[in-house]
Amino acid sequence: MNSTPTETNTTKKHEDGYISAERKLPKAGYNHDTFRVMYKDYDEDIDCGIAELLLEIWRFGLSTHNSCECHGDFNEIWIQFASEDDLMAFVNAVAEDYKMDELKFNHVFPRFRYGIQIVDDNEDYLENDEPIHKGDRPCYAPFGYSISFNRDHYPMVLNQIKKAKEKASLA
Repeated sequence: MNSTPTETNTTKKHEDGYISAERKLPKAGYNHDTFRVMYKDYDEDIDCGIAELLLEIWRFGLSTHNSCECHGDFNEIWIQFASEDDLMAFVNAVAEDYKMDELKFNHVFPRFRYGIQIVDDNEDYLENDEPIHKGDRPCYAPFGYSISFNRDHYPMVLNQIKKAKEKASLA
Protein backbone atom coordinates (compact mmCIF):
# COMPACT_ATOMS: atom_id res chain seq x y z
CA MET A 1 0.00 0.00 0.00
CA ASN A 2 1.45 3.37 -1.04
CA SER A 3 0.46 6.25 1.18
CA THR A 4 1.23 9.91 0.70
CA PRO A 5 2.23 11.78 3.84
CA THR A 6 0.06 14.69 4.86
CA GLU A 7 1.09 17.83 6.67
CA THR A 8 0.85 17.48 10.43
CA ASN A 9 2.36 19.25 13.40
CA THR A 10 5.45 17.04 13.01
CA THR A 11 5.77 17.14 9.21
CA LYS A 12 6.23 20.29 7.16
CA LYS A 13 5.15 20.25 3.51
CA HIS A 14 8.03 21.48 1.37
CA GLU A 15 6.60 21.94 -2.13
CA ASP A 16 6.24 18.36 -3.40
CA GLY A 17 8.28 16.75 -0.60
CA TYR A 18 8.20 16.72 3.17
CA ILE A 19 10.73 17.51 5.88
CA SER A 20 9.80 16.55 9.42
CA ALA A 21 9.62 19.44 11.86
CA GLU A 22 10.81 17.17 14.65
CA ARG A 23 14.55 16.91 15.18
CA LYS A 24 15.73 13.34 15.88
CA LEU A 25 18.76 12.56 18.02
CA PRO A 26 21.59 10.67 16.31
CA LYS A 27 21.40 6.88 16.09
CA ALA A 28 24.27 4.81 17.45
CA GLY A 29 27.33 5.32 15.30
CA TYR A 30 26.15 8.65 13.89
CA ASN A 31 27.05 12.16 15.03
CA HIS A 32 24.31 14.51 13.85
CA ASP A 33 20.67 15.20 14.63
CA THR A 34 18.42 14.40 11.67
CA PHE A 35 15.11 15.29 10.09
CA ARG A 36 12.99 12.71 8.26
CA VAL A 37 12.89 13.74 4.58
CA MET A 38 10.30 12.20 2.26
CA TYR A 39 10.09 12.54 -1.51
CA LYS A 40 8.79 9.95 -3.98
CA ASP A 41 10.69 6.71 -3.14
CA TYR A 42 12.90 8.43 -0.57
CA ASP A 43 12.04 8.27 3.13
CA GLU A 44 15.34 8.95 4.89
CA ASP A 45 16.81 10.42 8.05
CA ILE A 46 19.00 13.27 6.80
CA ASP A 47 21.35 15.44 8.85
CA CYS A 48 19.47 18.60 9.84
CA GLY A 49 22.06 20.92 8.31
CA ILE A 50 21.61 19.51 4.79
CA ALA A 51 18.01 18.22 4.76
CA GLU A 52 16.74 20.96 2.44
CA LEU A 53 19.64 20.45 0.02
CA LEU A 54 19.05 16.68 -0.22
CA LEU A 55 15.35 17.24 -0.88
CA GLU A 56 16.21 19.72 -3.65
CA ILE A 57 18.75 17.29 -5.15
CA TRP A 58 16.08 14.56 -5.27
CA ARG A 59 13.54 16.98 -6.71
CA PHE A 60 16.10 17.85 -9.41
CA GLY A 61 16.03 14.15 -10.35
CA LEU A 62 19.39 13.05 -8.93
CA SER A 63 19.88 9.92 -6.82
CA THR A 64 22.03 9.73 -3.69
CA HIS A 65 23.31 6.91 -1.46
CA ASN A 66 24.67 8.73 1.60
CA SER A 67 25.37 12.19 2.98
CA CYS A 68 26.82 13.99 5.98
CA GLU A 69 26.61 17.62 7.10
CA CYS A 70 30.08 17.64 8.70
CA HIS A 71 32.24 14.87 7.25
CA GLY A 72 35.84 13.93 7.88
CA ASP A 73 38.85 15.89 9.01
CA PHE A 74 37.83 18.93 6.96
CA ASN A 75 34.29 19.22 8.44
CA GLU A 76 32.86 19.42 4.93
CA ILE A 77 29.43 18.62 3.57
CA TRP A 78 29.67 15.23 1.86
CA ILE A 79 27.17 13.77 -0.62
CA GLN A 80 27.49 10.38 -2.30
CA PHE A 81 25.60 10.05 -5.58
CA ALA A 82 24.27 6.83 -7.10
CA SER A 83 26.03 7.35 -10.43
CA GLU A 84 28.73 9.32 -12.17
CA ASP A 85 25.99 10.97 -14.25
CA ASP A 86 24.22 12.17 -11.09
CA LEU A 87 27.46 13.63 -9.72
CA MET A 88 28.25 15.36 -13.02
CA ALA A 89 24.72 16.79 -13.28
CA PHE A 90 25.12 18.15 -9.74
CA VAL A 91 28.51 19.75 -10.50
CA ASN A 92 27.25 21.25 -13.77
CA ALA A 93 24.15 22.67 -12.06
CA VAL A 94 26.21 24.21 -9.26
CA ALA A 95 28.78 25.63 -11.70
CA GLU A 96 26.23 27.02 -14.18
CA ASP A 97 26.37 30.69 -13.10
CA TYR A 98 30.13 30.58 -12.53
CA LYS A 99 31.35 29.13 -15.83
CA MET A 100 31.72 32.57 -17.42
CA ASP A 101 33.36 34.14 -14.34
CA GLU A 102 36.81 32.59 -14.24
CA LEU A 103 37.78 34.29 -10.97
CA LYS A 104 34.73 32.93 -9.08
CA PHE A 105 34.96 29.54 -10.77
CA ASN A 106 38.64 29.16 -9.87
CA HIS A 107 37.96 30.29 -6.29
CA VAL A 108 35.12 27.86 -5.56
CA PHE A 109 35.36 24.67 -7.62
CA PRO A 110 38.99 23.61 -7.13
CA ARG A 111 38.18 23.46 -3.41
CA PHE A 112 35.52 20.79 -4.00
CA ARG A 113 36.81 17.26 -3.35
CA TYR A 114 35.65 14.17 -5.25
CA GLY A 115 35.77 10.45 -4.51
CA ILE A 116 34.67 7.01 -5.67
CA GLN A 117 33.56 4.41 -3.11
CA ILE A 118 32.09 0.93 -3.24
CA VAL A 119 28.59 0.85 -1.75
CA ASP A 120 27.91 -2.58 -0.26
CA ASP A 121 24.15 -2.96 0.11
CA ASN A 122 24.54 -6.37 1.77
CA GLU A 123 26.47 -5.07 4.78
CA ASP A 124 25.78 -5.98 8.36
CA TYR A 125 24.53 -2.96 10.26
CA LEU A 126 24.24 -2.26 13.95
CA GLU A 127 21.13 -0.81 15.51
CA ASN A 128 21.03 -0.43 19.28
CA ASP A 129 24.28 -2.42 19.33
CA GLU A 130 22.50 -5.45 17.78
CA PRO A 131 23.64 -6.72 14.36
CA ILE A 132 21.13 -6.55 11.54
CA HIS A 133 21.98 -8.63 8.47
CA LYS A 134 20.33 -7.74 5.19
CA GLY A 135 20.21 -11.30 3.87
CA ASP A 136 22.19 -14.20 2.54
CA ARG A 137 22.06 -13.13 -1.08
CA PRO A 138 25.29 -12.34 -2.95
CA CYS A 139 26.76 -8.93 -2.30
CA TYR A 140 25.85 -6.24 -4.82
CA ALA A 141 28.43 -3.48 -4.57
CA PRO A 142 27.93 -0.58 -6.97
CA PHE A 143 30.19 2.44 -6.99
CA GLY A 144 29.18 5.65 -5.25
CA TYR A 145 30.49 8.96 -6.54
CA SER A 146 30.93 11.64 -3.92
CA ILE A 147 31.63 15.31 -3.55
CA SER A 148 32.73 17.23 -0.47
CA PHE A 149 32.63 20.98 -0.12
CA ASN A 150 33.12 23.65 2.49
CA ARG A 151 30.07 24.32 4.62
CA ASP A 152 30.43 28.04 3.80
CA HIS A 153 29.44 27.14 0.21
CA TYR A 154 26.12 25.58 1.31
CA PRO A 155 23.90 28.63 0.53
CA MET A 156 25.42 28.97 -2.96
CA VAL A 157 25.09 25.24 -3.69
CA LEU A 158 21.47 25.14 -2.49
CA ASN A 159 20.60 28.22 -4.56
CA GLN A 160 22.23 26.80 -7.70
CA ILE A 161 20.40 23.46 -7.38
CA LYS A 162 17.07 25.28 -6.94
CA LYS A 163 17.79 27.41 -10.03
CA ALA A 164 18.76 24.36 -12.09
CA LYS A 165 15.61 22.52 -11.01
CA GLU A 166 13.43 25.49 -11.98
CA LYS A 167 15.24 25.86 -15.32
CA ALA A 168 14.78 22.14 -16.06
CA SER A 169 11.06 22.33 -15.26
CA LEU A 170 10.64 25.15 -17.80
CA ALA A 171 12.39 23.23 -20.59
